[in-house]
Amino acid sequence: MRRNRNVSSPRKTLYLTLLLAVIAMPRAVLASQGDSTTQASTQPTAVSVTPAQPDEQQADAQPSNGWLKVSVRRGGVALIVVAVLLGIWFARRGKVLPIRDIPGLMVFEEAVARATEMGRPTLFTTGGACDLKRVQLFASMPVLRRVAELSGELGNHMMVPCCYAETMSVHVNAMKDGLASVGAIDAFRVDDVRFFPGGQFFFAIASMGWMLEERPAACFYFGYWEADSLLFAETGQAVNAMQIAGTDQLYQVPFFIAACDYTIIGEEFWATSAKISQDPCLLGSLGAQDIFKIGVLAFIAIGCVLCTFPWFDDAITALRDAMK
Repeated sequence: MRRNRNVSSPRKTLYLTLLLAVIAMPRAVLASQGDSTTQASTQPTAVSVTPAQPDEQQADAQPSNGWLKVSVRRGGVALIVVAVLLGIWFARRGKVLPIRDIPGLMVFEEAVARATEMGRPTLFTTGGACDLKRVQLFASMPVLRRVAELSGELGNHMMVPCCYAETMSVHVNAMKDGLASVGAIDAFRVDDVRFFPGGQFFFAIASMGWMLEERPAACFYFGYWEADSLLFAETGQAVNAMQIAGTDQLYQVPFFIAACDYTIIGEEFWATSAKISQDPCLLGSLGAQDIFKIGVLAFIAIGCVLCTFPWFDDAITALRDAMK
């Protein structure tokens, strides 16, 4: 069950104090160990002290090579950032990688047309766990805009339940943009977007009652989903709706696959958002990440081949020793 994240100020202060204590604990332990070592060295002992060997003195005098490991990590992060920025730069100039056809995306018009022919509405929801801090919420808005466009073109009625008050304006604006793009802004009604508070399970129960009352013929489930995924999907099955789901939460994908007609899985969710919106930032970053992944796979394959040569194995061993 989803926990309430609205924590009171004293509890926040307590959590912050515990976090600072956990962060400061290793330093305190090291400081205490250093003090105990200093005290032990000042106390006279009867044990004879043998002089350190030259090899040990030389090993102690060698500087730590931890900076090399940090530099490699920072270099990798910088490389990813530069690749994404270059991808966005190329995308703004019309040079983007093609995105393959996604089966779930290709049936949007069919689903809304089916609902229109049956005289029943279309439902779109991001779930009871997709609050304002979830990036999946904003990635789902191009999908809502597209469904609103199709509904406006075909004259279909939409149902959009929301679990959080702060996300209602996001849903309303996306829906209005979609209707306005096809000249059907007059079809928007305030009751089309409903607020059902109380957490994901109370939200799911209220939305299920709304679905059983209105009986939508097309259901779109996009966003960040938790335990309410199966509740919505089974209710859609009960009203004989055509269901299309998309999420990057792999734990909820099996429930959508079992109960929905089409499921957009994992990274296809982000690709769907980029393909529908045609935003250069989304298209460029998506293409840059794909190229970077291909480069990493090629780097691994080349490294596996080079490891068969003794000289390369010796070089890698020396690099590991230097990074310790």
